[in-house]
Amino acid sequence: MSPETSPALLDLDALLSRRMVVVTGKGGVGKTTVATALALRAAGRGKRVLLAQFESIVDAGYLLGSKPVGSDVTEMDRGLWVVNMTPRSSLREYGLLIFRFKSIVKAVLESRTVRHFLRAIPGLDDYSMLGKAWYHTTEVEHGQSRFDLVVVDGPPTGQMVKVFSVPRNIEQTVPDSMLTRDATSIQAFLTNPKRCGAVIVTLAEELPVSEALELVQAVRELGMDVAGVVVNALYPKSRNVALLEEVQAAAVEADGRLATLLEEARIFHRRRAINEHHLTRLSQRCNAPLRELPLLFTDGLGRPQLDELVSALG
Repeated sequence: MSPETSPALLDLDALLSRRMVVVTGKGGVGKTTVATALALRAAGRGKRVLLAQFESIVDAGYLLGSKPVGSDVTEMDRGLWVVNMTPRSSLREYGLLIFRFKSIVKAVLESRTVRHFLRAIPGLDDYSMLGKAWYHTTEVEHGQSRFDLVVVDGPPTGQMVKVFSVPRNIEQTVPDSMLTRDATSIQAFLTNPKRCGAVIVTLAEELPVSEALELVQAVRELGMDVAGVVVNALYPKSRNVALLEEVQAAAVEADGRLATLLEEARIFHRRRAINEHHLTRLSQRCNAPLRELPLLFTDGLGRPQLDELVSALG
């Protein structure tokens, strides 16, 4: 990218000073990996962090090199807790907050009439998970906030827009009730840029960038702040130089490695050129700070790779 198109760099300290960071993006771009790395980075700076997954099929417990997580908040690392929320468990927790007693919650939420009514409220299942994540930003333990930061491993693009529009829809369609009261509080929280911000994850490729640009606009139309865009899995620039040096050495040695090294160098060069093209698209059109993360040349993702990404975040 030329200097005149270089975007602002996403300020991670400012980002992680908020009470909630919502990480979203097209499926397959590394959204959960980035969310987990951000949570680790914040915990490493001494914050008490909850990583709240939206019924994710990618288990953060596996990425952290520990046991799988469920619907109970579980401490996974120093200063880091994880929960993989489900609509059913989140709705029960919400009911417990309202009715206080488990026996009443069971009687109410397992009533056929009540279940029929709840199903008539569009997006309530997803809203219950959003409400749970928001609740943890208000949770107090021993006279202080239980968590300094909630990092939400949010749903992918299309579902994200539907989920985060539910509070506003409830305000507009449901008569005054405790549900409406909480929806108003959640909507005010989500649209306060000092309290909440969205991070959109993408790859520097045609379809992911196009979807990311649409998502930037959609999130802003929800009234939420787009704190930044993380461009994941970039091919390195320096690797091209290293490969070319190896090619030259192989040429001198005149062994069979020359053709293989030359082809790998060409692939890296082409992939990086594609990355640069789409980085320029993002910088010119998304009007949001960017952060770049490298492609990790590994067969799997685990704690060592996460630690590498945390270091790359800065």
